[in-house]
Amino acid sequence: MSLADDITAIRADTAETKTAVALLVQEAKDVKEWRGKLDVFIDGNGKDGLKVRVDRLEQGDARRKWLLRVIVIAIAAQLATIIFGG
Repeated sequence: MSLADDITAIRADTAETKTAVALLVQEAKDVKEWRGKLDVFIDGNGKDGLKVRVDRLEQGDARRKWLLRVIVIAIAAQLATIIFGG
């Protein structure tokens, strides 16, 4: 191989590298854009985000469990009063 061939090969490799870097930069921008969208979806942007919605569901579930337990205990107490005479 001659020096000119080596230079041509290096230039081709450099062009490929520049193209690959440009693609990586674009992918990084796309990932950053998607991350921003996900942050807005999760945290909300002036509206309730996913975190708040899930927290509300969990709080509602906890209240329902507590209420169900209270009702079961009240029924058990009434049945005990009826059975054992009070």
